[in-house]
Amino acid sequence: PATAAAALLALQGFGLVLAGVFLIVRALAPDAHHRGSTEVLGALSVLAGVGVVALARSVRAGSRRFRSLLLVMEIICLPIAVTSIQGGRWYIGGPLALVALAVIVLFGVAGLLTPAAD
Repeated sequence: PATAAAALLALQGFGLVLAGVFLIVRALAPDAHHRGSTEVLGALSVLAGVGVVALARSVRAGSRRFRSLLLVMEIICLPIAVTSIQGGRWYIGGPLALVALAVIVLFGVAGLLTPAAD
């Protein structure tokens, strides 16, 4: 379960990196609106994606150190997913909700939600 959670986290991280690169490239288009904020959002998405991939590596290695951060991140993803679905962007919110729920369940199955000494 921990390996599966790490794989989903890695996919989530790579998705953030790809979304960030897309936003940066899209901001360079001549018809782009809000160019500056789009570039900043793209850069932040790339940084967040790299961070999630690094955290996925720690989960795969068996480290429990970052489990709270990851759990909070996945819980925050759920209202974002619901808002996306309600806004008509089910193709964004659906996968986001499924991955967040799957990671939380896999954390529970792997025993990463129980207190333990590192």
